[in-house]
Amino acid sequence: MSQQLINENSKYILDLFSEQTVDSQSLDSICAQVQKRFPKSEHFNLCLLLASLITGGDLSLPGQRVVALALLYDIYKQQENPFSPLFLHLLEGIRCIEIFSL
Repeated sequence: MSQQLINENSKYILDLFSEQTVDSQSLDSICAQVQKRFPKSEHFNLCLLLASLITGGDLSLPGQRVVALALLYDIYKQQENPFSPLFLHLLEGIRCIEIFSL
């Protein structure tokens, strides 16, 4: 992959998580755009990046995290999702918070 394409994709991903994009576009629209933008051969690497952003706390707004999770789901919705453990981990974390807040 050329450096120019990497830079363009990096800017695209940053723009994807901007407050303006998150607030103004539907999840379906964002997912469709990403599916068109990235070839299937890049889906796994994109999802690795999304998982890293989610777990690393780099997405500060709830809407940004929802977009990242929707993309992780959407990209693999027709096949076994290699990122299922991440969904389970996040759900377990929510359950622990609920238990301790009782």
